[in-house]
Amino acid sequence: MFDHEYATENFDRLWVLYFDEETLSEEESFLYPPLVLTGRVSQSKHGVNSLLVEANSVWVDQVLTGQCTHTFSEHLDFEPQRLTSAQRKVNDRVNLELDRVVPGIARSGLKPVIYCVEAGDEVRCYMAVEATARHLLALRFCTVAYPPGEHDYQAVQAIVARSRASLIERLPLLNSRFGYFQWRPEMEFERKFTFQDLPDTWNLVTDLYARLYGGALPGFFPECHKGFQVFDYENHIFDIVGEPEELGYISFIPQVNSNVTVKRKWFQENAELRRESLWWDQNIGVSDLAAEARSRVNADILPLPVFRRKRFDVNFESLKTGHVYGVYFDICRTVDSPAEHSFGQVEVEYCRSRTAFLLDDIFEEFNFLAKYVERLLSEKKVAYKEDLFSKLDFSRQSRSKNNIPE
Repeated sequence: MFDHEYATENFDRLWVLYFDEETLSEEESFLYPPLVLTGRVSQSKHGVNSLLVEANSVWVDQVLTGQCTHTFSEHLDFEPQRLTSAQRKVNDRVNLELDRVVPGIARSGLKPVIYCVEAGDEVRCYMAVEATARHLLALRFCTVAYPPGEHDYQAVQAIVARSRASLIERLPLLNSRFGYFQWRPEMEFERKFTFQDLPDTWNLVTDLYARLYGGALPGFFPECHKGFQVFDYENHIFDIVGEPEELGYISFIPQVNSNVTVKRKWFQENAELRRESLWWDQNIGVSDLAAEARSRVNADILPLPVFRRKRFDVNFESLKTGHVYGVYFDICRTVDSPAEHSFGQVEVEYCRSRTAFLLDDIFEEFNFLAKYVERLLSEKKVAYKEDLFSKLDFSRQSRSKNNIPE
């Protein structure tokens, strides 16, 4: 059942397990973490699928080893990264305490790799997979029963022992491409809101991005390295007519490296769910794209006016499911008559998923985010209409206005 409740003021117990990076490929090394930090993590920063470690979200107060326990004199903010001066300052402060237990910790090769979080009577186990200048992302590889007794090194060993089989099974996947795939790779799932007039799209997209970073959507965070993107490109589009099974369009998008991206969509009528295929880096000359289009489809084609698309994207990932969704603000203008033929819309789209588990709540999260975007548009007093108006519709209208013969 879809649930979108995240407590920003509550914290859960956390264990941070350090390992020697050079021995991570040795299965037995995971049974005996040389060093463990204990502390707390904000409930707003971890979910069933993912854990975020960022400023002011995690604090630690104790270090455990197989030989001793050392309690800090105060709670310390935890920061595993050293990309910024602020991060280095926090990281150095923790390392100063760790030096009392493991002298020279900063040069020892020991790094925080596994994060275990108390969740009721269970413990969720995550592995760090990717980092940005703002946060570190860890993905869950298993959930185990909560160990009885004290929260000591032996309890951590029990957690590790119970999670070991799942960790070893998924270890080859635990990297920055961990679990990236799509629910229906051959389909596109999107909802569109077409603007009555062209709004200030830059204002809209930067506002949405600032809200996302500011925590306005608890449980969602900017996708690593893709949270904010801008695209500006021409689209050479051809209407596919005749055969019902082939209806839709094929388009060619020139790339900056002189190659071409080919996009093909199959649909007899506009819908939120449509079949789509993309081929990147195609070595195609742009001098006769009509001939190229004919060679790729088993139906007649009709050239449509070339249009230029400016797209401003905000992509965000769900802590609960690992699904990535995009909100795309579009402005399209025909190349030959940009002032006369233009339109704008915002699309909410399911993009991909990064998880080792079942794909749950795609439609529920999608609807939740689409409603949020609608509220944003209403708040900004942007006139819009939820519809299925497509780029093909726009191109057909442009062709009709230009009185281009078939």
